[in-house]
Amino acid sequence: LYVLAWLANRARSRDFGGPWDRWDSAIAVWIGAAFAAAAFAGLGAEWRDTVDVVRYGSVLWLMKRSRYSDRVLIALLVALAAGTVAALAVGYYRILLTTNYQFLGLKSVAHVNHSAIFLAIALGATLMATRAWWGAARAPWRVAGVVTTVLFAVSPFVVQSRAVVGAPVVMVAVLLLAYAVRHRRGMRRPA
Repeated sequence: LYVLAWLANRARSRDFGGPWDRWDSAIAVWIGAAFAAAAFAGLGAEWRDTVDVVRYGSVLWLMKRSRYSDRVLIALLVALAAGTVAALAVGYYRILLTTNYQFLGLKSVAHVNHSAIFLAIALGATLMATRAWWGAARAPWRVAGVVTTVLFAVSPFVVQSRAVVGAPVVMVAVLLLAYAVRHRRGMRRPA
């Protein structure tokens, strides 16, 4: 439905996102890499998994080419963070106040490894959004950004996913290093 709505809106406005750029190439290579991986896997069952990459990549591609305003993108990021907080609230309720669950997980994501990966991605998004908007944000938004970032940083450890537990640490270090280099600042302040 999103693709159909996007096509209808773009056709009506006669604006399909402007000329091809590096991001278009990166998304095309990502989608193509899924097909290459399936072709060379040698097992045969991998082809159905390429549909996921096509679906996620296509949504990303269409969003990138939509030229949404910063206001719309900020609202989308806030909605995604709020939805993740709500899913975490249910997960913490399930492990802390019931005896049915042993591990923290996002119900919408299912497996603990997948939950931890999702939380690592959410951590990166909230960390950089909080850092980017810090100077212009009012105190309540700063507090919300810090609390959400800390919640997303701690939760992968509570998930107890050995496969993903290091990802948040590495990602935070890389993102803060990139921020420091980009803005020609030392690591002391971002750390």
